[in-house]
Amino acid sequence: MGTEHITYRHFGSETFHPEYFGKIVNDPSRSKPYGGLWASRVDASHGWEEFCRCAHYQTKSLRKHFDFTLLPDASVYTIHSMKDLTALPMRENPNPAVYGMYLPDFEKCVRLGIDAVELAWYGDEFRQAGSGPVGNALRSWDCDSIVILNPDIILTEEVTKQRKERCLDCAYLVEDENGNWVCDDCGKNVEMIPDHACSAEQNW
Repeated sequence: MGTEHITYRHFGSETFHPEYFGKIVNDPSRSKPYGGLWASRVDASHGWEEFCRCAHYQTKSLRKHFDFTLLPDASVYTIHSMKDLTALPMRENPNPAVYGMYLPDFEKCVRLGIDAVELAWYGDEFRQAGSGPVGNALRSWDCDSIVILNPDIILTEEVTKQRKERCLDCAYLVEDENGNWVCDDCGKNVEMIPDHACSAEQNW
């Protein structure tokens, strides 16, 4: 199943604000980047909500949330095993005492076109993947979660509505054989184009 069919939940806010999405910058000695947006799958058995309740940690943040999906063509690097983890772009850790010799290089992930990195490891639904103990490189990832590196892949109900309205300004929307709304002039799937400008509009 592709990630476009998975619903994620971000806690702490009721609305996605792209303007608050910070630039992805590596934290020199930690396994999480500065910037981005964190979430867990809505149906995760060991996601952020479950972790907070069990650990009595930041439970007030659970009062607000918003759900989103991802663009169908989003590039999501999913970690199920140590093999997946070691294949992720890495960098040397200047302070290896806690997190080990190497840490994820999220800046390089962005340069390589990786839109998000997801840990699918702890939950019972992932046990069949053969996961062992999580490595030091992801030691502070306490639950199954995803960090979004590219805000353009996030689809909320409001974002989808805005994209459809933008397309209506330049062309007619038609429903294709798969039930997707596409631009009648250029054929682009409106939900897949962050800032849709069809070929007809560009030629005006």
